[in-house]
Amino acid sequence: MDWKKKFLEISEDFPEPDKNKKFLAGFNANIDRVLSAEKIIDSEIRPKDLERITKKDDLKSVLAYCKEKGKNKEIDIERFKPNIEDGKTFIGGQGGIVSTFASRIGANSAIYAPFISKRLSRAMDDEVLVPVTEKKFKNVSDAVNSGKTKENLIFEFKGDKTGRLILSDSLKGFEPVFMEDEAFIKFIDEEIDRFFFSGFHHISEEMVEKARNQLKTLNTPIHFEYVYTDGKKSKKIVEEILPCVESLGCDGDEMNQIAESIGLEPPESLNEHVDTMIKIMEKTGLSRFHIHTYEFHICVFRKDYGISPEKVLDSMVFGELCAIASAEKGDIPFIKDVRNFDFEEKHLKGVGKIEDFSETGIVSLNEFSIVAIPIIIHENPERLVGLGDIISSGGFFSEIF
Repeated sequence: MDWKKKFLEISEDFPEPDKNKKFLAGFNANIDRVLSAEKIIDSEIRPKDLERITKKDDLKSVLAYCKEKGKNKEIDIERFKPNIEDGKTFIGGQGGIVSTFASRIGANSAIYAPFISKRLSRAMDDEVLVPVTEKKFKNVSDAVNSGKTKENLIFEFKGDKTGRLILSDSLKGFEPVFMEDEAFIKFIDEEIDRFFFSGFHHISEEMVEKARNQLKTLNTPIHFEYVYTDGKKSKKIVEEILPCVESLGCDGDEMNQIAESIGLEPPESLNEHVDTMIKIMEKTGLSRFHIHTYEFHICVFRKDYGISPEKVLDSMVFGELCAIASAEKGDIPFIKDVRNFDFEEKHLKGVGKIEDFSETGIVSLNEFSIVAIPIIIHENPERLVGLGDIISSGGFFSEIF
């Protein structure tokens, strides 16, 4: 496989979204304030893997740890919130990022979030739609229902492995569930062609059953984007939520946590990843599992999933291209940014491992199909936040363009 040629062909020729199909992302949407970690990291502070930050030295220690280990980490803001006014602000949260991204590449895009403030709506493109209780959709600027806005602080760093630390703000009353009645849920189920849900790392224990019951009523295919959380909640999500969705997406660290939650060893090689993904799918009943790592992307799906391996591969390539267009632009990309892709300041990683796995990137194994692609490395990215969400949603949504 000439992977460079494949990426260039997909950037130029991948089909436009079908406007007759509608995609909805939920549940978390917030403002991201993005800052450079290098301005705060102190070489004299010892790296520590902390789960709580109560003072500025804690922040410096965790930043140093994340950079040293190449980790992405999210910690809830509790007692300590840095008084920082600089940095750039963007739409954030998986729901906010994915709905804006889908709109910008020309898809018919919607979001469901329990709280939409005026500030949040202004951070989004007005083409993004919101289902409302009148059983219709409104543009996001006309769907403001709250004065509350969640703002996360995101510290990005560059090194052998780029990454970030998120200090996650809380929004009282937020839960990743639909606040409306069964008739409303049935309405959006009939209107939407694919769902992309996240935010469950913030779910309270008493709301897990409600979320599970709501997900089970939906007939529309659901992609669940996993976010690293504490071990107890991870086990709950894997056991209670994953059996209610069709598709799962995560990064390498999140994959390890999912594996550990059901007693599996963290995988290392590409083949070990495939074996572990299949075991997780057999445990949870998932139809599709897409992982994005620093070396390769893999999608394992059942042969009765309904999408050909060739289409899944092309869609994964498209999702990766969209993410790198975001890294280059410094913001969520438009479809023209993807069409104008070139390899300047970029190179492919993982080609050898993919070719050892399969010349075409596609393998058939019993009742499963496996697709693997190399990743694009951008030497000077302008944006890191949300790349995994764009990879996952770009791949999942574009399967039905």
